[in-house]
Amino acid sequence: MFRYMFRLGLEANEFTFVSVLGACAYMGSHWLERQVHCVAIKNRMDASLFVANATLDMYSKSGAIDDAKTIFNLIAYKDSVSWNALIVGLAHNEEEEEAIHMLKQMNLRRVTPDEVSLATVINACSNIRATETGKQIHCLAVK
Repeated sequence: MFRYMFRLGLEANEFTFVSVLGACAYMGSHWLERQVHCVAIKNRMDASLFVANATLDMYSKSGAIDDAKTIFNLIAYKDSVSWNALIVGLAHNEEEEEAIHMLKQMNLRRVTPDEVSLATVINACSNIRATETGKQIHCLAVK
């Protein structure tokens, strides 16, 4: 449908790219992910925070965590969605210690961690048996 849209000469907007990028994450094709990402860049949609966050989330979910980190680093003004997408992606790709580090960075940058980031990192602490760190994050969650 996405390709057909372009063949008809129709222009995609942010919402189109966010939807397509979200679908790509579950298709298991890194080639397709990169193709859609390239089309987003070509159409100058990569500057949109919504599209950047969707791209970051797509790469995180599909296991392309290095690509996700690259996208995260390119986002000029990161919001909680940006941070959460990377933290969840790191934890799900067995990079628990880096997920914990990113939560600390999020807090230092004065972006308030939410239930998603806190629960993800508490679970990451459990996975690597980082009991003390888990307790500290739990205290942060209770505040």
